[in-house]
Amino acid sequence: MNLFINPNRAEIQLVLTVILLAYAWYRGGEPERASAGTMLAMLIVDRAYHVVFDASVTLSTTDIWHFTLDLGVLAAFGAIALQANRFYPLVLAGLQLVAVNAHLVRSFVEAISPIAYFGLYVVPSYFQLIVIAVGISLHARRYNRFGPYRDWRGSPVPA
Repeated sequence: MNLFINPNRAEIQLVLTVILLAYAWYRGGEPERASAGTMLAMLIVDRAYHVVFDASVTLSTTDIWHFTLDLGVLAAFGAIALQANRFYPLVLAGLQLVAVNAHLVRSFVEAISPIAYFGLYVVPSYFQLIVIAVGISLHARRYNRFGPYRDWRGSPVPA
């Protein structure tokens, strides 16, 4: 639990995501690279926003910045999930939907705890890192066992 409360959790998550992107580049296919790249882009854009605008996280009201960012990431993961010849991108999109819904719940329910709100929109990103890592590992195992297979639905089977 300390990882989520740790004041350096953003830096820890950024380092883990960079490692994951390197792993995706080395062992993954295009959907794995796109998923890890989406996670890294989300973290970099969020970090840049907080640095440029010197903004702090708002937990007492709906955090419009994070809501907008989470909507964009949901669109990206949704597009990957619809086109990838993999199952795990659907899980990524589902976890991102939890984060988006946390903002909506915060908008409509005044009594939600700030800690619950924070947990509902931050914690899914940690699970997404785990899901991507497992997805890369399963892809690498399948590739080693059966050889090349298509990354995207409707794309030609590699020779």
